[in-house]
Formats: sequence, C-alpha cells, structure tokens
Amino acid sequence: MTEADEFKAMLEDYRQTAAYFHALHDVRFKLLAFLPVFTGGAIALASGSGPLLIVISLVGILTTIGLTAYDQRNTIIYDRMVRRGPLLERKLRFYCVPNPAPKAADWIGTFGNRPPRRDVQDIFPDLSLRKGGRIAEFSLIWHDSGLAVIYSASLAAWVHTFVYALGAGHFAFILSIPVFLADYSLLMRLARMNDDENKAMEDTAGRHDPEVARDRAC
Repeated sequence: MTEADEFKAMLEDYRQTAAYFHALHDVRFKLLAFLPVFTGGAIALASGSGPLLIVISLVGILTTIGLTAYDQRNTIIYDRMVRRGPLLERKLRFYCVPNPAPKAADWIGTFGNRPPRRDVQDIFPDLSLRKGGRIAEFSLIWHDSGLAVIYSASLAAWVHTFVYALGAGHFAFILSIPVFLADYSLLMRLARMNDDENKAMEDTAGRHDPEVARDRAC
C-alpha cells in the first residue's frame, strides 16, 4: 500500500468514525427524550392501585432497566469513537486550531477540540476542597452524569409507583430514594470504568505509535 493509499484509507476510517459517532449521539438524544415522557405520561395516566397499575409499573421498571443497559452499551462504543477520533486526526495531521479549553493540550480536529468536562473544583474554585479528592474531581457537566440522573430518576419513579400500587404508599417515597442513589452510583461507577479503559487504550496507542504520541503544540 502506498502512502497515498494509506492516507485515503485513514481518511475513510475517520469519516466512518465521525458518522458512527453522530449516529450514536442521535440515538442517545432520542432515548433521553423518550424515557422521561414515557415515564411521566404512564404514571400520570395510571391512578389508584390494583393489578393493572402493578403490571404497568413492572413493565416500566423492566423497560427502564432494558433501556439503561442498551444505552450503556452505546456509551461504551460512543466513548471509543471519541477516543479514536483524535488518534486519526493526529495521524492525518489535521490543521492546528488552538483549543480555548485551559485543561486541554491538543491542537487537532473536531474530536480533539471537544471541551473538557466541568468538575466541582472548576465550577466552584473558591471552595476549600482537597485537590485531587473525589468531591473536587466529581464531574458535574458530563454526558454520563446527566444520563445517570435521568435513568436513575425514571427507575426510582417506577419503583415508587409499583410500591404504591401494592398499597404501601407510605413506603413508596422512602424506598425510591435508595433505589435512585444505588442506580446512580452503579451507572457512575460503570462510566468511570469505561473512562479508565479508554484512557489505557489511548496510552497504549501512544506508546506503540510515535506519530500519535508526538508533541502537538503549534
């Protein structure tokens, strides 16, 4: 394969990566639009207690769990595209466009110029937080944290409805709180695991390919 052929192959790879990224982004947006409307609408239409509401709430719980699992798989692929994009941009030697984000050191293409997440210490710099601690580095502005809130809230709402349908309404709200916290913690743990895997993959690519790991300042 000639150098020109290799360049064309990488360029096509980049186009497919970008297309895959946008497709996954579109699916994620549609799921986020569907789930809260579905949850809120179904709960609003259902009233009282009894077998019908029990069945509806069980379907809601299972649907939310299924959509969450589906979205988690999409998120893994989505994040891989986010990591793969900059690697291809460096290989293709995209124009250097200075990134205004202070935490980023890349001057590459669209993927590489994605702004960083916003941690607690970024948003509230005056707070006395231990640098590098869990609270200081907790990402408030991050796709995965937003997704975790929505999916966990939907699951908690369905659990609340299910318990209420069983005739134990006084326990419904109390039980929904630990359900929300447990689901949110699980989803954020999965997000961090995925993050660590992607960073390790990028580091490995940098060690094996000097072109990828080169100094990109310009």
